[in-house]
Amino acid sequence: MSRNEFGRILFWSLMSFAWITFFADNMAGMLISILAFFILIYYGLFKKKKLIEVSLFLLFLIPEYPRDILFLYDSLSSNEIFYNTVNTVKIGPLTLFYWAIITLPVAIVVFNKFKLSRASGIAVSAVVLLLAWLVFITVINDQPFDLSIAITNVKIYIVLICVFLLLSNWKEQELKAQLQSFLIFLPVIIGLRVILFIAYDFTLGTPSWDYFTQPLISAITFILFLQTKDKTIFERSMVYRILFYISLFSLSRALIGIVIITLFFSFLLSKKIKLKFKVMMEIIPFFTVLCFAVLVTNPNLYNFLLWKVSDLNVFQENKEMSGSGKVRQYEVINILDGNESSEMKVLLGYGLSGSFNFDKYPLPILEALDSKSFSEKERLGNRYFFPHSFIAANLLRGGLLLLLLYLFVHFALFVYFFKSNEYYLSVLSIFLIYNSYVRVEYALLLSILITLALLKNQVSTIQNNSDKATHS
Repeated sequence: MSRNEFGRILFWSLMSFAWITFFADNMAGMLISILAFFILIYYGLFKKKKLIEVSLFLLFLIPEYPRDILFLYDSLSSNEIFYNTVNTVKIGPLTLFYWAIITLPVAIVVFNKFKLSRASGIAVSAVVLLLAWLVFITVINDQPFDLSIAITNVKIYIVLICVFLLLSNWKEQELKAQLQSFLIFLPVIIGLRVILFIAYDFTLGTPSWDYFTQPLISAITFILFLQTKDKTIFERSMVYRILFYISLFSLSRALIGIVIITLFFSFLLSKKIKLKFKVMMEIIPFFTVLCFAVLVTNPNLYNFLLWKVSDLNVFQENKEMSGSGKVRQYEVINILDGNESSEMKVLLGYGLSGSFNFDKYPLPILEALDSKSFSEKERLGNRYFFPHSFIAANLLRGGLLLLLLYLFVHFALFVYFFKSNEYYLSVLSIFLIYNSYVRVEYALLLSILITLALLKNQVSTIQNNSDKATHS
């Protein structure tokens, strides 16, 4: 690992660690967030080739909530305390990041005299048509209209449109280089930051082991390394690999299962036999030591981790669904067959401010109807606007048609990149299904993948036309 590479890793690790730990809950965090906003504007106008990478690092390294959110959720919801990041500090109805992502494309399009690339034009037109359709469904829906909910649901589509405009004049290789740089450096930045979190936690008492890792991104990065023919930084540097392994740690059952399955299949797709053998020899003892460290420092967490892992046993008879799984299940059931459901609403949804309730099929776990799952406004009004899965959310907004379109886009990208032998992009397309419908950082990644696919297809079309002209 070169000095410049380690310096970059050290900067982002220290900056994000300090922001999260010491500044985000006070005025300093707000000032840093405002500074980050102006940095985004600066990069967008004067150094746009780094804009995507900087935006992704800010969004993935600086979460919207504190590490101890489970204890602070009610206070955060009631605005008794604040957690200041570029994606939570608001000016009017929008956060600083949304203002940046809206301001930049407008300025860039104006400076370029409204010239759009063909790829961006296609992408923007498709999203505008989709938005127009959802607005139409909202208008004809007989539920009470809620402007604030509609604006919230529109934000993701606005992000898609704005990013397509921002990428209008990019070339495929330039965009891919920015994405790969982000993928390569994010895991080790997080790995080093985890060490900083652990060291800080030991000064306070028992480690919490909640460290804002991004194991899905790490899994994508590993696939990128396995399919790269040249010798990568992963193979050259033991320090990189150690930090990379640390970044895989997570207490989420879904993430544990997905990462294990992804790593297994990535081994099958790669011909780098030496690298695969080296990883197996390193990662097994590494996680054995990690689990032992958790056992020694936090026995209650170790037992919790064992329970989480045991839940991954799909062959167990009479397996009980987790509480969060039941919430998601009953959300879908009530949207499809609740008190206000009809065949038309199942097909078209309830629009951008649509809601559902649990009257017909009550939740079997009443504790799930708390502030961690639904806002006070939703619970008091018995109208729930924000379900917890991409299936329920798309069914609520646009019915089966929107859900099928959502799945089609992700699976089309998966097939397209798989056929192009770009497996890391292919798997990333599938991973984005889980979050790109609601989280701005994943929507940003989805915009990049769609743009890459359109740019690649555009180049292929031009090449085919040129070949035909030559032969004729």
